[in-house]
Amino acid sequence: MERVLIIGPGPQARSIPDAIAAAGTQELLGFVDVANERRFLRGDGTHFPIYEAAQFPEELKEKLGEFSVLITIDRKGIRQQLIEQVRQAGLPLANIIHPSAVISPSARLGGGILIAPGVIIGPGASIGNHVIINSAATIDHDSIVQDDVIISPGVHLAGFVTVKNGTFIGIGACSVPGVTIGANCTIGAGAVVIGDIPDNVVAAGVPAKVIRTQS
Repeated sequence: MERVLIIGPGPQARSIPDAIAAAGTQELLGFVDVANERRFLRGDGTHFPIYEAAQFPEELKEKLGEFSVLITIDRKGIRQQLIEQVRQAGLPLANIIHPSAVISPSARLGGGILIAPGVIIGPGASIGNHVIINSAATIDHDSIVQDDVIISPGVHLAGFVTVKNGTFIGIGACSVPGVTIGANCTIGAGAVVIGDIPDNVVAAGVPAKVIRTQS
């Protein structure tokens, strides 16, 4: 059974104990609090260990033995640093997939992925590394989601869509087929993407329009 350590006990990690319990194929070892987020796990019946950031990874490798990791912190700068730290440490990446998700056998999944309840991933879709796909989102056929993308609940991407590295798509946003959403973008909640979005911008509205650039 795969033994999993979660990096970041924040909002994105709230569904993980339920997903692991429902699937029954992994053991949750606990959480590493890298950004003072442990408050999000208090009072909800979860009693898993929460380790300090300074213990990761060397001390925890000695303490826990072999484990895979999933990064759930969604603060961009810290998240990117952790992705690099995990890469340099050579730690294996865990995928946590709620059993209610529907994933086509022809879809391709990277590592370090969280797939929440009710997600649908269509035929020929490709999901990169360190991607979070939240509840009831749909990624339709032949779409490409590159690395380090966070997709909020209820997002719907039509077929042949590309989402480039490091982009965040807000709750309830959707797209028409065939568009490209650039790298390091933020797509606002409820936006309707009907054309290509360039890199490094914030886009929002119906239809989605660029409202500013971001670094």
